[in-house]
Amino acid sequence: MEIVFFILKTAGVVLLVILILLLLLAALLLFVPVRYRAEGSLPEGGRPRASVRVTWLLHLLSFRLEYADGVKITVRAAGISIQPERWRRQEKEEIPPVPKKDSGAPENGSGALKKDFDASENGRDVPENGLNAPETAVGAPAPEQAASGQMTAEKTEKPDKTGKNVPGKTEHPERAAAEEADCAEGNAAEETGSAESSAAEELQSPESAAAPEEEESETAAPPRSGLAERLRKWAAALKQRIAGLAEGLQDAGQALERILKKLERIRGTVNYYRELLEDERSQETVRMIWKQLKGLLSETKPKKLSLELTVGSADPAVTGNVLAVHGMFYPWIGEAVHIIPDFERDRLGGEFYAEGRIRTCVVLYHILRVVLDKKTWTLIRKLKRRS
Repeated sequence: MEIVFFILKTAGVVLLVILILLLLLAALLLFVPVRYRAEGSLPEGGRPRASVRVTWLLHLLSFRLEYADGVKITVRAAGISIQPERWRRQEKEEIPPVPKKDSGAPENGSGALKKDFDASENGRDVPENGLNAPETAVGAPAPEQAASGQMTAEKTEKPDKTGKNVPGKTEHPERAAAEEADCAEGNAAEETGSAESSAAEELQSPESAAAPEEEESETAAPPRSGLAERLRKWAAALKQRIAGLAEGLQDAGQALERILKKLERIRGTVNYYRELLEDERSQETVRMIWKQLKGLLSETKPKKLSLELTVGSADPAVTGNVLAVHGMFYPWIGEAVHIIPDFERDRLGGEFYAEGRIRTCVVLYHILRVVLDKKTWTLIRKLKRRS
């Protein structure tokens, strides 16, 4: 039994130590505030500078952000850098220079072009493929001479009316005269045959002769009156316009009906929310939420705030407007913001400093007061019902 009690005692002590450590850690997280500090400057005609620093538990954990020429972020735990990251402005990457080709080596195709050019200068015709054309056989006629001979042969032969080629008059005049006589006799026979066939067709088909007479009678019929045609077209156009107008009025009526229904729904929604906000329970819930929100802002706002600005413009009215806006917010910002006006030239510069702390327990208190209240969820359900 003593061994069992010893084991239970040891386990109890270990559990108690773990519980104490957890409570201590929770107390540190809830009651030890997170401190922050921000400062920066805007020189006249220079680059802005800013830095933000957040620390917890005597700088056991720290976070720092700096901005000058670039952004620098540093995170430390017990003085040891955890994850330092730096972002700087990236300059435009220069285009890498194109490597120059060796002047001694010829470019692609340059040698072949040079050879072709040399060959053409020597009086030889070089084809496109770069190879020398084969020489013609000795005694063979040149291409130009063969083409000219063919053209002269074509000129000597001329087609007659029947489509047959007739040799020119310069060669064999007697034979040409005989052939012309034969062609004349053949043409006369063909003409007489065609005349006889056409006459026979006319005798066989008497309807073909009556067809032109019918066509002439149709064309000779008097045209319809132009006034009646115009009246018919005008009546058809008027009927079409009246139908389109009726359809447009119907569409307009439907659109107007939809708009009226939508306006009715909007009016009903506005009345619903107005009645909801005028309700006493809803107003009490809204006042409670606003109170907790003000407490949260009071806890997180800077305890020390200093802002000094130098503002100037060549137009005195602009500087006067800036001072008027500053006067409007003076009851809330007080002496924390100080503006130095300049009515003669354009100027903009200044410095700012802010320092404060945030306690987790206070933030959780205000949030839980709103979240755990039943009236809050009742108001949310009512707002969602007619949204």
